[in-house]
Amino acid sequence: ASLALAGCATAGPYFGRTVPPRYRRLVHSNGEEPGTLDPAQSVGANSEIIMGMLLDSLTALHPVTLEPAAGLATHYEVDSCGTRYTFYLRGHSKPRGTRLPNRDSLPAEISRGRKARPDGIPAVWSDNGPITAHDFVFSWRRFADPATAAPMAFYLAPIHTTDAKDPSALAVRAIDDFTFQFDLASPTPSFLKLLWQPFLAAVHRPSIEAARRSGRVSQWTEPPHYVSSGAFVLREWKPYHRIALA
Repeated sequence: ASLALAGCATAGPYFGRTVPPRYRRLVHSNGEEPGTLDPAQSVGANSEIIMGMLLDSLTALHPVTLEPAAGLATHYEVDSCGTRYTFYLRGHSKPRGTRLPNRDSLPAEISRGRKARPDGIPAVWSDNGPITAHDFVFSWRRFADPATAAPMAFYLAPIHTTDAKDPSALAVRAIDDFTFQFDLASPTPSFLKLLWQPFLAAVHRPSIEAARRSGRVSQWTEPPHYVSSGAFVLREWKPYHRIALA
């Protein structure tokens, strides 16, 4: 008993304290310096943790079951052949098909001073522009483009293409602003469970094209230029020291 009491007495600095810390700050040891915050250039590992906070994908991982849950898409349909998938993004006025779990717990968006349900109002980039199906077409074709040399491009191997060297041949399309569709080469039910990966997140086309025009293609991943879609924005990146998200 004496040993137990002695152990309790010397516990961590917050033992027995009920006053919360002064700052609402979570410090996480990432383990290593991320090589990049560009999903198309990442090899996963610890950079994926940070990208997952900055960028949303079509789906997310359900917090309890780890099954596909609502992300930027709320509903989806699969054709009778099991090869054509249609995803209805947040903002679609009449989504159809299978409702992704956890949709009802998505945070309400604020629009013109009023709260709205996720359906009917789009998710937005951190610069307040709407996130559309066209963003996914651009992002996935960029990811598959041999010129990008994405280390994890094999994630899109199930997608049908007529020419692996031509990203425009990848069978992905925007039916309208909030309907994203793709065709698989053959039925691959497991592909649905991969869509939460940050590699397959939408990236901000205007920022990437502006960086390309500037001659510094990686400029868009720096704090002043990173336009994100997730719950956090990039505030600071001091290489080999810290990354601050807000």
